[in-house]
Amino acid sequence: NAYYFDYVATPVVPTEPGTASSSGGTVMTKTLKPLHFRTIFTLLPLKGSAGNTLVTVTLQTTEERYKDVKGIFDGVVDSYGKMK
Repeated sequence: NAYYFDYVATPVVPTEPGTASSSGGTVMTKTLKPLHFRTIFTLLPLKGSAGNTLVTVTLQTTEERYKDVKGIFDGVVDSYGKMK
């Protein structure tokens, strides 16, 4: 069984110490551009063993660029089922 995820995240990261805000205070974090992710998780059996291996494939781009690369992402995700 494979699990497929398609999601958007907006990273919030720390700023350099002492970064001032426009109101004169100190800014602790800044928000980056939203990122679009497509991820596949699956467990595959190890040959000659009783264990499994976690396999993940993650594609990421900025949300504003996603419409331009969606076809490529679809192709990668669709190819996973053919390779199994």
